[in-house]
Amino acid sequence: MPLNKINMRLEKKRGYATGYPKDLRYIVTEKSDGTFELRVEGVGKGTGMWKKADPWGFAVFDEIRDEVRQELNSPLVGLRFVMPVPTNKNRPQYEALKRRLWYLADANKNISIALSIGGQDEPFKLISELYHRPENEVIRQRYKDRGDKDKPGRLEKDFQTYLFGKGQHEDNKEKIRTNERLALFGEDFSFIKNRKKSVGVDREFPTGVFDGEMTNATRILPTEFVDLVTINKHNEIAIIELKFDDAKLEVIAQLLNYAIFFHSYKAKLMPQLDERLHCSSADRSIKAYLVSNVFHQRFEAVWRYYSRGAIRMRQVMMGYMPEGE
Repeated sequence: MPLNKINMRLEKKRGYATGYPKDLRYIVTEKSDGTFELRVEGVGKGTGMWKKADPWGFAVFDEIRDEVRQELNSPLVGLRFVMPVPTNKNRPQYEALKRRLWYLADANKNISIALSIGGQDEPFKLISELYHRPENEVIRQRYKDRGDKDKPGRLEKDFQTYLFGKGQHEDNKEKIRTNERLALFGEDFSFIKNRKKSVGVDREFPTGVFDGEMTNATRILPTEFVDLVTINKHNEIAIIELKFDDAKLEVIAQLLNYAIFFHSYKAKLMPQLDERLHCSSADRSIKAYLVSNVFHQRFEAVWRYYSRGAIRMRQVMMGYMPEGE
């Protein structure tokens, strides 16, 4: 049968360097109306499975969409994520996945996106509830300043420190780290040094959400660190993730985690942002940037599903060399 042949091809691609992650399984199934959906089943045990599920699910969905229509004479209309009941360790990663899929289902209304946990469907609520979280969900109110003397050990850490203003801080009487060096990122950051008033830039801004109090036992979402946060040329809050020589597809999910966090908790973040960026953040919109010198070969196919929604995300290619004659 054509359906079995498609699923056999999908299974053979798991685990190979140019194929799909082996901690996820990909199966095309027929729905009651004769259309088809792709089931992405979590079969791993680590946290990586939860981070890979949605970007790799969309990658496979995009790759086989035309193939399903041609071989099965019916469209591939659905994408279902079938995950195990998370362990206590993986529960924050499950919650992050759920919120990403909640957003992506709203951003891609032409695709039926569903999530099942332990055999039970997890319904997505109104998208407004993703952006307006209950009062019991608390975030970090204070965290240590980052300095220039952190041991880098990696290219992106060295570059992050440079962009953070290494070498400028000692002579800055106001102790403000400005974001002039972000002009390297192109149009949205060009000529920001010409502002009448400088704004700040913050490094390794912590995310993480807790239930009532900040403890490991009350953790709702994982704590991750946004590389740089600042204000771009268009007076928007810019959240920036740097990746160099790291072409993993799941960096797309990581950026969406950050973007959803800032949209969901902006009101609670404003005191920190005002203090660290040295300007009011109240009436500013948010834009997320993924900056890298190299992207995964399936990046463009997956990126379009993530960048078409209400949250604005931009790709920045460092070292881009256009083809010449």
